[in-house]
Amino acid sequence: MAIDKNLHVLITSGSSAGVKEFQLSKAVTRILLTVVVLFVLASGAMAYLYFSREFNRQKLNNLELANKQLHENMKILISHIDTLQSDLEELEETDKAVRKLENLKAIDEDVRKMGIGGKQFLDSTFYNYNREVFSTHNSLLKKIDLFERRLKFEASSYNKVKKYIEVKNTIYDHTPSIRPTGGFITTGFGYRLNPFTQKREFHHGIDLATKENSAVYTAASGTVREIGWDKHYGNYVFIKHGYGYSTFYAHLRNVNVSLGDSVTKFQILGTVGSTGISTGSHLHYEVRFYGRTKNPILYLDRDKATVKVAKNLIS
Repeated sequence: MAIDKNLHVLITSGSSAGVKEFQLSKAVTRILLTVVVLFVLASGAMAYLYFSREFNRQKLNNLELANKQLHENMKILISHIDTLQSDLEELEETDKAVRKLENLKAIDEDVRKMGIGGKQFLDSTFYNYNREVFSTHNSLLKKIDLFERRLKFEASSYNKVKKYIEVKNTIYDHTPSIRPTGGFITTGFGYRLNPFTQKREFHHGIDLATKENSAVYTAASGTVREIGWDKHYGNYVFIKHGYGYSTFYAHLRNVNVSLGDSVTKFQILGTVGSTGISTGSHLHYEVRFYGRTKNPILYLDRDKATVKVAKNLIS
């Protein structure tokens, strides 16, 4: 029995026409199926291309917005850096003022400009993308680089000035620079006639006459190295201050410090008396620099500006 391989299509209708039948050959059926498949594929491809194009267009719009925002942000950053540059210039002026006040060597203005020679480096990140962004980006990088170098330079200068002032303050604190007691200078530094022997001899300090039991102050910070009694000087205190300085206080009535004590400038170490060989209540005061006596008058009410700082102490 032969098998019918043709496609039969039945079309029904509610009218009196009844059922209509169409018969399609195998070849025609294949053609129709091919057309339907191609139509579906073509429709799908067109839909994909359409939505893909819309997606890419939206993505491009977003990129353009991001690019615009990036450009604006870079401009804002440049403005902020310009403001910071202005603040940095104020710091530079402060540095100049402090250096002048402390008699430190001024920094050459050409050095402060932090100029660099040769061909400048350019970042090519945005070169093929957007020339305006490329230019703004490199301007920003250049400003950041200059600011970082100037900031590093000012930080270095600040640290040097800071160390100088710290060392200077320390030296001043350990340098005899105040009156150890009140009263009047009755005998100066140098040769004189001894009031007891009437012989010409060298007086290594000064005598400050004041009422008995007046406070005697440490002329500088240091360490008490000697406390004792001498037939000539009576009760005495010897203090080493460092940086080559030491001081000697004699004819004391009372001593308020102990051997080995760390003392500070203006600390009361004792009271004025007339012990030892003395014609009346007074303080014998000596200043020594590396063991050699100096005129104490040069160290009374001494200003900090007179302190000299050796380069090796701040290098």
